[in-house]
Amino acid sequence: MKVLSAYYSFDIGYRSYVTLNTTGRVDRSSTLPTNNNTYFYPSLNLATVISEYIKLPGIISFVKARASYAESKSGGTYNTFSPDISNLAGSEYRYAYPSPYGGPFLPVFADL
Repeated sequence: MKVLSAYYSFDIGYRSYVTLNTTGRVDRSSTLPTNNNTYFYPSLNLATVISEYIKLPGIISFVKARASYAESKSGGTYNTFSPDISNLAGSEYRYAYPSPYGGPFLPVFADL
């Protein structure tokens, strides 16, 4: 299996009031059909230090709010490869090839 990846990270802030961070990763996998072999993994993080612009009681010195969003996908990294042979003679016999890449479902990680 061959995977080509690209990654970016972008941060912007306004004074000490708000910070926006976004990251993204694009993967292209050789195990998927060429018309559907690219995955995008975005993430977004927005944070603000509320105590910078709101007067708080003396007992509270710092208040921060943060919101995040992220996506993830499997990318077709399973530990077996079963080609679609439904249009071939003898397609009633199914088969699967073990992949040299175990994928995310390795027994070592089963207890996590």
